[in-house]
Amino acid sequence: MSQAPHLPPPVSFEITPARRTEDAPEVERAASALAAAAPSFISVRTGAAGVCQERSLALLRHVRDTAGARPVGHITGGGLARAELTERIEAHLAAGVRDFLAVRGDAPRAVRARPGIETPAAIRLLRRIAAAQGLEVAVGVAAHPHGKAGVTDSHGDVAALLAKQAAGAAFALTQVVFDAASYACYVARARRAGATIPVIPGIMPIASPARLRRITALTGVQAPVAQVLELENEQDPRRWEEIAVARAVRLGRDLLDAGAPALHVYSLNRADTALAVAAGLRADADAAAHDAKAALVA
Repeated sequence: MSQAPHLPPPVSFEITPARRTEDAPEVERAASALAAAAPSFISVRTGAAGVCQERSLALLRHVRDTAGARPVGHITGGGLARAELTERIEAHLAAGVRDFLAVRGDAPRAVRARPGIETPAAIRLLRRIAAAQGLEVAVGVAAHPHGKAGVTDSHGDVAALLAKQAAGAAFALTQVVFDAASYACYVARARRAGATIPVIPGIMPIASPARLRRITALTGVQAPVAQVLELENEQDPRRWEEIAVARAVRLGRDLLDAGAPALHVYSLNRADTALAVAAGLRADADAAAHDAKAALVA
C-alpha cells in the first residue's frame, strides 16, 4: 500500500557527531534545525567500534533535551568484545536513550582481527540489559537491498534480516538506495521469506560528483549513470544542491508509491539540504491533497 496522498510522509534524519570537539556546536545547530521539521526521529551515528562515543552521547542528549526530537543511538558490534559492548549499551541507557539502531559496523584497524559481535547477538544483549533495568527499548537494524559493499548479495541479506527480526528487531533502515525498483524487489523477497517488520528506505541528497563517487565506493551501491552525468555535466557548482534535492524528492515520491512506510534521509550534516528534501515531499503531499479536494468539489 502506498503512502496516502493527502498525508505528509513520515521522514527521519541521520546526523554524525563532530570529528573535533570545537565543531560540536555547528553539528548541534544542524540537529536543532532538523528537529524543527518534526521528524519521526533523528539517528546519531557513532564511529567504528564506538569511537567518539562521548560526542555521540552528547549529541543524542542535545537531540532529546534541547532540540526536542526523538533520538536513536547506534550500537555497533564490530571489533568489540562482549564486555565492551555491554559498557557502551549501559552508557546509552544511562544517558536516557531508549531507541537504537543495531549495526555490525566496521572495526578500526587496531581491532580488526577481533571477531566482534554479530547484530542478532547485539540485539539480544541490548534487550537483556534493558530488561534487567526495567526499561523498554526499541531496536532497529540495517538492511542492504544491494548487498553490503559487494560482500553479501541482496538474497543473502534477506536471511540476515530474518535473523535480526528473530532477535527482536522492530524495524529496518536500508543503506542508501538510488531507485525504487530495487527497494521494492528487496522488500518483496523479504516478505515472501517471512519478514514482517517495516523496511524504511534511506535516501541521500548528494550535491557533488566527488561525494557521489565516494558514497558509491563506500557502500558498493552503484548510482544511476544519469545521476552521475547530471552532476558532472553541470558547470555551475551552485546548482549541484538544487539537482540533488530535486532527485531526492523524486526518488522519495517513487519509494512511497512503491509502498515505503516512511523515508530516512542521510543528512551528511547538511541540514539545509535535508530539510529542502523534506519540504519538497511535503509540498508534493499538499499538492496531492489540493487536487483530491478539487476533484471532490468538481
